[in-house]
Amino acid sequence: MSRKHNTIQKPVAEDGVGVARTSAGVAVFFVALLLLNGKGIDDKASTLEYGRKRDALLALTTPLRRVSEATRLCALRDATTRWAGEWLNGAE
Repeated sequence: MSRKHNTIQKPVAEDGVGVARTSAGVAVFFVALLLLNGKGIDDKASTLEYGRKRDALLALTTPLRRVSEATRLCALRDATTRWAGEWLNGAE
């Protein structure tokens, strides 16, 4: 009986995106996500019942809300939400 030996070949990356560039892109995405949703995240945190969890979340999200409102990115999100709601719920 003969046995076949399977060899595993290492993939060769010729034209890929580097780890540093990918990490920077992901970081920019999440910062934009936080700035667009800062007001909404803070509003959601303020609806929690009173206690340590609510206090901690508000301590984290209140500065985020202020930056989101100062950059006016929350207005962009609100306008997009309104437009999408009207478009999706519009009369046929």
